[in-house]
Amino acid sequence: MGNPFPLPPRGSRGPHLLAIFLIAVLLVVETVLVDGYLMEQRRDAEIINVAGRQRMLSQRIAKLVALDYPEVGSDISEWRARHDWLKDDLAGRPVHARLLALDSLVYALSAAARAPAQSVERGREVNQLADEFLLAMDAIVDELSLAATNRADQQRHLDYWLTGLALGILLLDLILMFRPWRRVS
Repeated sequence: MGNPFPLPPRGSRGPHLLAIFLIAVLLVVETVLVDGYLMEQRRDAEIINVAGRQRMLSQRIAKLVALDYPEVGSDISEWRARHDWLKDDLAGRPVHARLLALDSLVYALSAAARAPAQSVERGREVNQLADEFLLAMDAIVDELSLAATNRADQQRHLDYWLTGLALGILLLDLILMFRPWRRVS
């Protein structure tokens, strides 16, 4: 009785080895791309988190001013520091210009919140400025989220193409590998 799994003829090993090599290259390329994407996604998540925190801090500052809370200065300092961090981290992105446009609002809100508590007008001014900031930051966070989602979609499509290419190479390898066996039989 003959061997049920005969070895392919010697001439068919070259295409088979080439297919294995190409699949290995595709796997390495995909790994490098996914690692880069994951690092970028982690950065996007941190930026969106900080931008969201900025919205919360602006509202917190307005509330603390309304309650005449004396320790509002630490929240203002954190809020301004995070605003500067966002501007630095988002330099070169389309949203950067919108952050720069918020500078005057950030400084006005900071000054109004730190002003001595003398009147109800201070509370109204701080609330108005905080609301303006909130609306502007909502738009910025939405833009950042949309950009992150678009990058994730692009990565997913690239992964589909690489997987399809690897499967195509495997299929081609199977066709080329088993064709000589049929001739030998």
